[in-house]
Amino acid sequence: MPNLYKAIPFINEAELLAQGTSFVHKLHPLAKLTGTLAYIACVISFPRTNTTGLSAFLLYPVITAAVANIPLRFFVARLLIAAPLSLAAALAGLFAPMGAQAFISVLIKTVLTVSAVSLLTATTKMTDVDAQLARLYVPAVFRAPFMMIGRYLSALTEEAAAMSRAYSMRSRGGKVAMRNMGSFLGQLILRSFDRAGRVSLAMKLRGNGNAIAITSTAHNAPRARDLVYIAALCAAFVLLRIFDISIIIGSLFINP
Repeated sequence: MPNLYKAIPFINEAELLAQGTSFVHKLHPLAKLTGTLAYIACVISFPRTNTTGLSAFLLYPVITAAVANIPLRFFVARLLIAAPLSLAAALAGLFAPMGAQAFISVLIKTVLTVSAVSLLTATTKMTDVDAQLARLYVPAVFRAPFMMIGRYLSALTEEAAAMSRAYSMRSRGGKVAMRNMGSFLGQLILRSFDRAGRVSLAMKLRGNGNAIAITSTAHNAPRARDLVYIAALCAAFVLLRIFDISIIIGSLFINP
């Protein structure tokens, strides 16, 4: 069984990166959320036979990551998580007409959308994202599971790591054997239910009922520069969606 203690920094990396002080970090969360949603909508709207137009959309995550000082390994780690599902979806359409182009299109769209979401989480705190989703009238029933996962995934990983270390000490350095994996996972589920009960009770005692207590500093309205950022970014995405920049640039070199 892999060392779960190594997974804890990976899970907490986004929250640590979100505490940066770059220009992108200082933008209002609503501006970054709106830009990300517009970016994903434009990328997904491309037909599966158009792969050249998608290449221009790579500029957004590359430039923004450079400005925000987000390391490349952060994106690579998230892309590896999404790779199995995207490969399965791409392979499903490989044998259809224009299957090769559809295969490449799905892979490119996966890289672009995962990079955009990763960029949002690396420059914006989860509590601020949740506050902006509430501002956009997204129901709490949809927001709550994501917030709970974001907050307590690291706690669950720490619990599993502690159980793994206890097992290793009792077996004199051995890893969890497959024959004991069912018992291990069962104990982890029971511990998770126990912790969830304690968290729910603590929330009720604090007067929050079944809601999540959100502490966000992003309740103020967006400033003028945030509105300019949203307008410029959305306009750029729409233009890139309408006009294939790669074909236009190529035609300039072919027919000067």
